[in-house]
Amino acid sequence: MLQVLSPVQIDGEPFIHQPGCLEIIHDGQVFMLRRASEEPRGHAAAIMTEVLADAECKGIINASQKKLLLQQMALNLS
Repeated sequence: MLQVLSPVQIDGEPFIHQPGCLEIIHDGQVFMLRRASEEPRGHAAAIMTEVLADAECKGIINASQKKLLLQQMALNLS
């Protein structure tokens, strides 16, 4: 298995991330405006993406499986 360093940028501060998982938590939240018609699909997609990322970090699925599942969900949500 080839492990590659990944460039990452979070909150404007770029760095190189070693292979592994990042856990992002909300310290404070702000309201964002978006079209109401996008709300249900966007919320569902965000939840599914989070679940799949967690499953990959825990070793339940691999990166390839996560990618395929995300592609299928995107097709079904569009």
